[in-house]
Amino acid sequence: MSIGNDRNEEIRILKDGHPFFEMRHALKSFTKDKNWTSLLKASQNMMTIYPEVEFGWYSYALSLLMLSEYESAKISFKKAIYLNSDSIDSYFHLGVTNYHLGEYDKAIINYSKALIKGMNNHLVYYNLGNAHYKSRNTDDAINFYLECLSICPSFKDASNSLLEIYFDNADYFNSDESTISIINDKRLLDYLITQAQILSKKENNPSNSDLRKAIRLLNSAIYIDDRHSVAYYERSKVKALLGDIKGHSHDKAMAFQLDTFNREGDYFFAYSPSLIKKAAEPL
Repeated sequence: MSIGNDRNEEIRILKDGHPFFEMRHALKSFTKDKNWTSLLKASQNMMTIYPEVEFGWYSYALSLLMLSEYESAKISFKKAIYLNSDSIDSYFHLGVTNYHLGEYDKAIINYSKALIKGMNNHLVYYNLGNAHYKSRNTDDAINFYLECLSICPSFKDASNSLLEIYFDNADYFNSDESTISIINDKRLLDYLITQAQILSKKENNPSNSDLRKAIRLLNSAIYIDDRHSVAYYERSKVKALLGDIKGHSHDKAMAFQLDTFNREGDYFFAYSPSLIKKAAEPL
């Protein structure tokens, strides 16, 4: 049994209007308003009067965490857990503190304890993903990000983190079914095309290696959506730079067929195969 449980039991039988409840309400209000300086002072007052109650220590630690006093926050979160070993929020925020201190393995342990104790929201899975990613446990990170998205599909931070992992590993298309949430992310196509554009225009003199990378990115975009005219349009430009005139012509035709608006671009005028040939002839 945790040290503070007996005192907590005493508090449970206190009547409404007791000063303890006013103090606790104040701490919750400061936390809700993100008034960390006031929370720091109010929690210190509560700790002085009720030193064996976990909530005061937790609130004090939380204020220190938000004020970037990580070492002090870590000590106080541990004290809160010592007083109440079932303090889910203390385990979770101790994990956050560990993460800020670069203690990623310890962060994983404390996030996992919060999960075991009953925390089952998207944030705990997201934070576990972050800690595993920092610890170079890429597969675990991907799984936790996907679990996060299964609970909260609109959580952009998890989607962005997954995209970052895939692109860091040059894994532009992963056929595993577990990645379907990323493949279906509408932002992925834009990201692929944008990265290809950056590579193909690199310092106005991209290397063949850069251009081949751009082709792979655009291949992935077209694999995901084979009717994406802009992807064909951009790939035709890169193929022209690589001297692949046949491929350039094919992709240009596909881009025009899918969206006649592409005909208004002036790029293909400069890279039209007939003009390339004509430019090579003496005037």
